[in-house]
Amino acid sequence: MSVDLEQLLHEDGKPTDALFPNVPRAVALVGHTVEQYKAKACNAHHQPLDENYYHGGVDGKLEKARRWLSKNYVEIVPVDQDLAKAASNGQ
Repeated sequence: MSVDLEQLLHEDGKPTDALFPNVPRAVALVGHTVEQYKAKACNAHHQPLDENYYHGGVDGKLEKARRWLSKNYVEIVPVDQDLAKAASNGQ
């Protein structure tokens, strides 16, 4: 699982959603805390990419955490229902 690290974005004066328009196939933007990841035996860490300095990786027991994380988040950019429907139909 990959993420953008909000702390790094804010340190550089960028808003939390600064990179959202560039995320392929994204239909919403949600946030989790490091504490949430740790509670599910996962760890978030800085993993910069050439095209995204703010990129982070999440590792650990992701199989067990994914369902819980998908229901426990803060909505930053609301779900675009039209995009979500199109994505689920393979468009």
